[in-house]
Amino acid sequence: MAKKRAPDAVVAAAHLALLLQFLPEIRAFERESRSTMKSTLAALLGLPMFALVACGCGSAAPIPPPAAPLSAPAELCVSEPSSDCLDPARVERWLSREPLELVGVADTSGSSGAKLFTLSVRDSGARRVLRAKWREYEGSLFNDARKEIVAYRTQQLFLLPHEYVAPPSVGRCFDLATYRARVNPDAQASFAGTRCVFGSLSYWLENVKASEPYSGERFAHDSEYRRAMADVNTFTFLIQHGDTHEGNFLTTRAGSAHTRVYSPDNAIAFSPYFRNPLELVRSTWYDLRVPALRAAVVERLAGLDRRDIEALAVVEQYRVRHGALMPMARSAAFGDNGVRRAGSIVQVGVTRAEAERLFERVQLLLSKVRIGEVEVF
Repeated sequence: MAKKRAPDAVVAAAHLALLLQFLPEIRAFERESRSTMKSTLAALLGLPMFALVACGCGSAAPIPPPAAPLSAPAELCVSEPSSDCLDPARVERWLSREPLELVGVADTSGSSGAKLFTLSVRDSGARRVLRAKWREYEGSLFNDARKEIVAYRTQQLFLLPHEYVAPPSVGRCFDLATYRARVNPDAQASFAGTRCVFGSLSYWLENVKASEPYSGERFAHDSEYRRAMADVNTFTFLIQHGDTHEGNFLTTRAGSAHTRVYSPDNAIAFSPYFRNPLELVRSTWYDLRVPALRAAVVERLAGLDRRDIEALAVVEQYRVRHGALMPMARSAAFGDNGVRRAGSIVQVGVTRAEAERLFERVQLLLSKVRIGEVEVF
């Protein structure tokens, strides 16, 4: 029996939602290229041209300074942990488990509704100030806080902590009264029986800069650059990153121990269906663009089996207690939603379909290496 086709109205609504989400980028791209962008997108998406020009959009606002002086060091370790950098595990603990004070709230420069939080935490008796990107969980298909969390965990299958390309990203549920006073006066509790707002907190990368356009020549001659680009492309390929324009990548500045290219925004991923419409007309990192991958990374991927990937079904687990979400040890997954609840237990992870697609991407990458389409170094 043939599969039921989605109603035309549903498909059109999904296309329109994608356009509205990314319209600022579409307009900026059009202005830069001065090309036939509008007609190309209209043809590809099956939408009338007026939908592409129905609203005017301004340029992105600059990132505001932190609400309080940041503590040093603020850079993530790109080599073995030392006193001159932050171990990702340490940052992860601060963001997920330690009491946090919300010092300041600002808008980010993007159009996805994410916020920039300045936070303080007590660490070994000392007050530390740091920044993190906040994305409220709303169950959206296009900017999903859950996927930020899952993407961070996925890289741990094949990268060591000092090799991470996604910054520490964890789930957090902020007290509802505080959230309404500081972030959104109309906010509602994320789960029945709670008095908090759930979302993802991702460490805000400091002392980084926008990445330059990819250079094949530099990849061939600069070993640091080659390693960095290979790792970030492995990551974006495996998670099926759906918004990989080069403006979404950041790189370490001169003076860093090693070159690292980061993918800090991973809320559109784990699906071939929901992508930034501009991915259809420009070079992206959804596919493998680099000609070679690191041998150590390929070896780690070859050692994975389905059980390793299926374990991502539960990357975080919480117990509802006194109106809050309290982190707890993970147990076997129940249900198949990305965020699921049974009684007082809430789990966050990949769905079965996402796990299957991730396993298939791993196998596809390995097959490209086996047949020589992609080399190793």
